[in-house]
Amino acid sequence: MAISVSIPLDVIYEIVQRLGEVEDYNTLASMSLTCRAVAPLSRARLFYSIQFLPGADEDFELELSRLRRLDDLFTSNPMLPTYVRIFEFGNIESKVLWFTGGPLARVLNSLTQLKIFLITGPYPNMDWDEFDEEMKMACIRASARPTLENLEVAGIMNLPTAFITEAVQIAWLYLVDAQMVVGDPAPFARSEPQPRRDLKTLIYQSCDGTPRLLLQQISQPSCRFDLSTLQRFEIISGSADELMVAWSIAALAKGSLRRLVIPSPEIDPCIPLPLDVIREIGTFSELRNLHIAVEFADFCRLLKNVTFPKLENAGITIHLRSEEYQKEAHETLAIDTRLVMEVDDRLLTAMPCLRTIQFYFCTGFRRTPGPDDDIKGLFERFQQQLLGLFPTLYESRVVVQCSLSNAYVDF
Repeated sequence: MAISVSIPLDVIYEIVQRLGEVEDYNTLASMSLTCRAVAPLSRARLFYSIQFLPGADEDFELELSRLRRLDDLFTSNPMLPTYVRIFEFGNIESKVLWFTGGPLARVLNSLTQLKIFLITGPYPNMDWDEFDEEMKMACIRASARPTLENLEVAGIMNLPTAFITEAVQIAWLYLVDAQMVVGDPAPFARSEPQPRRDLKTLIYQSCDGTPRLLLQQISQPSCRFDLSTLQRFEIISGSADELMVAWSIAALAKGSLRRLVIPSPEIDPCIPLPLDVIREIGTFSELRNLHIAVEFADFCRLLKNVTFPKLENAGITIHLRSEEYQKEAHETLAIDTRLVMEVDDRLLTAMPCLRTIQFYFCTGFRRTPGPDDDIKGLFERFQQQLLGLFPTLYESRVVVQCSLSNAYVDF
């Protein structure tokens, strides 16, 4: 005798989510065939995220075969692509445009509920101009989905500015090694006005020329977003010119920014910005997290004249001039104690809500080690010295961390 067991849908939902987390797609596929109640839950997780990103030339045929099967599946069952929320395509190690032609364009055109769209190219970059027209239009339509929230572009050259500034209604924009050009906006034209979306996050890395072009283009009436509502802005790496452009972008959102990183501490080399630029940071009223690169003397002056009433976490990359530290013949690398004590005395006045602070000291100290040198011990002693120079912060239970930037310590 058959026994019927009823499992609540909320329990099935949790099972489906767990299967998705462990990437057990075979079980999800089997569940999608069990009954009408379970099928939508399992298929929503099964097709939630799709990626076509071959890592080597020999992967192209395999990826193309997968793509053709998915195209056939979506064509035969138009409900399935509506479950897709994340889609990524591209090529990691080669500039070969394996994805040109009908299948990928048709798949992209079917993703009506897309939330996250990623195009990933190799280094050196793929060229947008080499995409066929059908593929370009499919990418444009995907970027223009009213459901889209995140757009990430990496390793693409000649990307038209309109792809970002006119068509996209997004809250998150991430650009890595993406070179943009002013392109024909005609393919992005809309027959009726579209709602604007406030851009909340902008992150970019190694995009020479793109930030300045982006800053110029957002003033156009057709741009679908502005930068005045940014809450998170980070430049991971860039030239001195890009850092100056980054400050211009940040200044547009001085009333809303909560996290500002200009630049990342991993940047090589450390590029400190002038005091007349960074003193404007005092007008950024909502900052909770801040990372900046400064000269040590400028940082001391900044603390005298600027307060950060809501700042909780700070990362300060400090470029030390040679007169601000000592490097003796064998083993001593010591910072000028008076300078650090001056910072310690002023930090809590300038940053009353501070919880953690990370100092990255760039010394420019280079020396080839001898056979008897204890290089690791040299820098451990330097870090211990620094950690002992912030008594006021320690008494206030602020977490203090100090490190030397490897970019300026070459052994």
